[in-house]
Amino acid sequence: FKSLEVGWTTGPKARFFNNAHVTFWQQDARAEEGTSSGYGVSFYLSHVLSKHWLPFLRGGWADAGDALYETAFSGGFGYSKDPSKGLLGFGLGWSRPNKDTYGAELEDQVAIEAFWMFELAKFIELTPSVQYIINPALNPNANSTVLFGLRFRAAF
Repeated sequence: FKSLEVGWTTGPKARFFNNAHVTFWQQDARAEEGTSSGYGVSFYLSHVLSKHWLPFLRGGWADAGDALYETAFSGGFGYSKDPSKGLLGFGLGWSRPNKDTYGAELEDQVAIEAFWMFELAKFIELTPSVQYIINPALNPNANSTVLFGLRFRAAF
């Protein structure tokens, strides 16, 4: 696996909020794992507006290589009165499942997510979330599904 990432940020303290980057990748085939070679590109962009709003946009494209999606785009926003204390957010995503990975042509997937990231202690964050997924690629027999999530992040 090889990747090259080019990015920009307004500074070390804002690296998680004000940033843009593009990543190019290539993966060799692995016969023992049954994966094919592939390549792709992805991007991410976010920037704080008016000290409280954090819009974001991300996307990518892949040609095989065991990628989950052939094409994916998502966007949304977060809002916080005090960014050091937490973030309430909403996102919307669209993706086309990769036929090379799933072995069948599946319907496009749409996901809607709401989340709340809050600080438990300095450098420790917890983010509960709920997602509503239409045409879930990992459950092609269902028209939709709801997922509840819990993310934990510790920075040292």
